[in-house]
Amino acid sequence: MSFRVSPNVSYPGVYVKEISSDLHSIVGVSTTFTAFIGLTSKGPLNKATKILSFSDFEKVFGGLSEYHNLGYAVNHFFLNGGNNAIIVSVGNDKTVTSDKIIGDKNRKSGIYCLDTMDDFNILCIPPYDETETTAITVYQKALEYCKLRRAILLVDPPKNWSDVKSVTRSMKNFFRDENAAIYFPRVKIKEKSNFVPCGIIAGIITRTDSSRGVWKAPAGTNAVMSGIEDLMVNLSDDEIGVLNMDAVNCMKQFPAMDFVVWGSRTMNGADVLTSEWKYLAVRRMGLFIEESLYRGLKWTVFESNDASLWSSIRSNVDSFMTNLFRKGAFSALSSDKAYFVKCNNTTTTQSDIDKGIVNIIVGFAPLKPAEFVIIKI
Repeated sequence: MSFRVSPNVSYPGVYVKEISSDLHSIVGVSTTFTAFIGLTSKGPLNKATKILSFSDFEKVFGGLSEYHNLGYAVNHFFLNGGNNAIIVSVGNDKTVTSDKIIGDKNRKSGIYCLDTMDDFNILCIPPYDETETTAITVYQKALEYCKLRRAILLVDPPKNWSDVKSVTRSMKNFFRDENAAIYFPRVKIKEKSNFVPCGIIAGIITRTDSSRGVWKAPAGTNAVMSGIEDLMVNLSDDEIGVLNMDAVNCMKQFPAMDFVVWGSRTMNGADVLTSEWKYLAVRRMGLFIEESLYRGLKWTVFESNDASLWSSIRSNVDSFMTNLFRKGAFSALSSDKAYFVKCNNTTTTQSDIDKGIVNIIVGFAPLKPAEFVIIKI
């Protein structure tokens, strides 16, 4: 934008001229798109389809069916505050093989249908056959894909997890990763006596994002679960403590209160692993920043790799991070301690320049949940 003034300034005074800015705005990406993969009663096969409500799901995919767990998980998602779902149906039969759920990358089937979607943050794969437990091989392939897409995989507890001992014994051989989170126990709903919680958790995560921000832990007394009648296992505080240290997120019911989510760790968040991505909110915040900068800095490609470009990049990223700081996304009280942005001749050497590379280093002080609040009297 520019404002014309007379080229010949003829009298003493103050003159104003608006000049164009080279500041490219970086917009934070959405974090509320949850993908569901499984069987439906009808609808398009191997085609990722966005829906905004459960009534949309009923119209396109046929609603609830006793043979298809996907519909119940999607219904739980919307009941618990979800607002953007992506449905991938791989069949209309009663059962399907794990291979169909995984799909084929070249044919864009199964999980890889999501290649057609720009926005995708959380993945749910409820049980799809008579075993009522999603195969580990499916989860492993899904996790590989989630890591490529900067998304989180929600892992449901196997059907044979009946108590704390069975969980801790099984977790010794379970995969660990910061892009996955697992929740226990299963839940009882009106239609099924033993059902997975992934749809509920996805709804609560997106509800928390919308109301408080992606940097807030989707757990606690605000993380009330809707659409369930009971938990399959009622855990004591000590049992929750054991599972929490092993990175298994729990649900519980407080006396005279609702059922709530009472844990927010990634599957790499066991105490003994000491991972910097221990907490789900911290990991998702990191993914949010990465994806936002990845998209917001595409304008830099083919620009001259010099001090002018580096300065512009610093200004762009600093503006984005400052906005997050003002929203309370970081733990520090001052911006200079909340985050840093580096892009100069120390991050990009002459060798990098010769290779056409510019390096940007961004660091932030994340908000971490107060898992243990100590009251001293």
